[in-house]
Amino acid sequence: MSLDVLLLTDEDDFESALPTLLSFAHTTRRARLMLKFGDLTLYPERLSGSVGGRDLGLTPTEFRLLSFLVQQAGREFTRTRLMHEVWGYDCNGRVRTVDVHVRRLRAKLGAQYDSMVDTFRGAGYMAVTPPRPRWVVAAPTLTAVRTSTTTPVAEPIAQ
Repeated sequence: MSLDVLLLTDEDDFESALPTLLSFAHTTRRARLMLKFGDLTLYPERLSGSVGGRDLGLTPTEFRLLSFLVQQAGREFTRTRLMHEVWGYDCNGRVRTVDVHVRRLRAKLGAQYDSMVDTFRGAGYMAVTPPRPRWVVAAPTLTAVRTSTTTPVAEPIAQ
């Protein structure tokens, strides 16, 4: 239901309509953007993901790494390039950090899905294809941000 115009005829109508007005005033429409990759679903707005309907409990860094690999599925990336893309800086000898995060990702994906992240022997990693990644926009949902149940009190203006 949408509220485009509300016609009030007297003060009593306003007071009775106030809770409804406040409810509409504090409601927003939000569309959710998701990245689907087979049974894997990534939710960028929450920095989270699920596989086969099970929440992965990703850290922000794990999410960024998995999201980058999935968006570039089929392409191989060196550890150095992943450090630059995901961590945002040059590694200076700390490239094995990528190995630790990939190992944790595979553990969270589970035995059935750990092969989504493939090793590029001696250099780095990639997300295997098929499937191809695709962005999905979920239907907007109404989310009440804040609803007030108090009625405003008219205060006299000091002269």
